[in-house]
Amino acid sequence: MPNGKYIELCIDTAPGGLGSQYIAAVTLGTTSEVLIPLGKFLLANEDAPSLFIATGAGIAPFKPMIEQLLTVVKTTQPIFLYWGIGYEKTVFWEDMWQRWTRECPNFAYTICLSREDVCDLTAHCRFKGRVTAFLETQTHFSDCQAYLCGSSEMIQQTKTLLQTKGMPESAIHFERYS
Repeated sequence: MPNGKYIELCIDTAPGGLGSQYIAAVTLGTTSEVLIPLGKFLLANEDAPSLFIATGAGIAPFKPMIEQLLTVVKTTQPIFLYWGIGYEKTVFWEDMWQRWTRECPNFAYTICLSREDVCDLTAHCRFKGRVTAFLETQTHFSDCQAYLCGSSEMIQQTKTLLQTKGMPESAIHFERYS
């Protein structure tokens, strides 16, 4: 949260690693020591149109970044969020994305469902397929800053796609989670 009063975590327990197992089993009220994130994945240019492209739990760093642009900086520049996730039932934070869409005319999002057999494409902001397949249909990349967070494969495919569409490499910022 931009005001710095609390920490909100977004944790994918599906991988089954030691941390995931701990989080899945911990009870409410348990006290733990943690090391805060030490990365440098920050907004590069608050005055440019922004593309936020994530897969899975890669959505986590984008919530505070977008929130800062909308509520602190109060940018009027376009902000696009494209989130690739497997199944409809695993979508979260959508009430917030919808609220931002209503309150901020410069914000738009699309959820790309890659593993759903049947997809209600009449539902708000949905695309059936991978986020990279959706990006192939888009053309508004000039003068944007792109922020990518997800698997190494998605990062590489998206970087190549954005550069093919004319985005300079210097405008592409990323964080891999695998």
